Amino acid sequence: MVPPIHDIRTDIADTPLFVVVLPLRAIERNPPEYLGGETPKLKREFYLDIMSIAYIQSNAEAFAAAVEDK
Repeated sequence: MVPPIHDIRTDIADTPLFVVVLPLRAIERNPPEYLGGETPKLKREFYLDIMSIAYIQSNAEAFAAAVEDK
């Protein structure tokens, strides 16, 4: 059993900002802003498999590969 979290950002030191998704999330209960607080601690303690992945491809190549994988 692990505590539920809704924010799985992997870079808690330099969190990415959401732009395009904001209008789509306007009525959601959990906010899109990074709240910090206990979430980073819970991630490190209970969600060890959630991590950033470094790629050697350019951003464009990685995006194209992700789109192909749909």
